[in-house]
Amino acid sequence: IFRDAGVTSAVLSSLLVMLVNVAGTAFVAAPLIDRFGRTTMLSASYAGMATSMAVMGGCLAAPSLAGTSLLTAITLLGTVAYVFAFSCGSGPVPSLLVPELFPAELRGKGGSVAMLSHWGWNAVVGAAFLPLITKYS
Repeated sequence: IFRDAGVTSAVLSSLLVMLVNVAGTAFVAAPLIDRFGRTTMLSASYAGMATSMAVMGGCLAAPSLAGTSLLTAITLLGTVAYVFAFSCGSGPVPSLLVPELFPAELRGKGGSVAMLSHWGWNAVVGAAFLPLITKYS
């Protein structure tokens, strides 16, 4: 997506995603999560993610936009909007919510096991995704 948008550096692409992710987490989620609550933050995050994907999907399906710079800009901005929406709720809230499910005496261990599982499966999906896409497409 970034290459198609004219960003030729993988480092710049990663830096953009990282900055948007940190900005959403540090400047939006952190100050607002206790004010609006976890459910509201998750709901808003999911709505933002769904909206950005729907707009990108609709534009990618529109034959009149195929190969245009407008489509490139929409997919780039849609990807950045998706990352931002994720970082405002779906990213940080589960890390806060899971330890709260355990009683105080098990909170540290339970939260650690849950986060180990979360990041472990995240690594499995990340490592398997491209090989599976390549094999089955």
